[in-house]
Amino acid sequence: MELLAHDNRLGSVEKCRHGVVHLNVGISGVSLYFTTDTFMSLAAMVKHAASKIMDEGLADLLTDIPGGEKEK
Repeated sequence: MELLAHDNRLGSVEKCRHGVVHLNVGISGVSLYFTTDTFMSLAAMVKHAASKIMDEGLADLLTDIPGGEKEK
């Protein structure tokens, strides 16, 4: 197994010799298996969601600035 990423709290991402990506979630013992293409799609989806969360946070900050507007 090739370790691609690891976080003590969240788990790890590994790739086996067959090209399957293993997403191991925390200490729960849950593992999700993806083809490389499907994992890349998942990663893009999570990145998009994170971007939206960041945008919402920035919009909230603007409401705290005098003269700032919150985008809808």
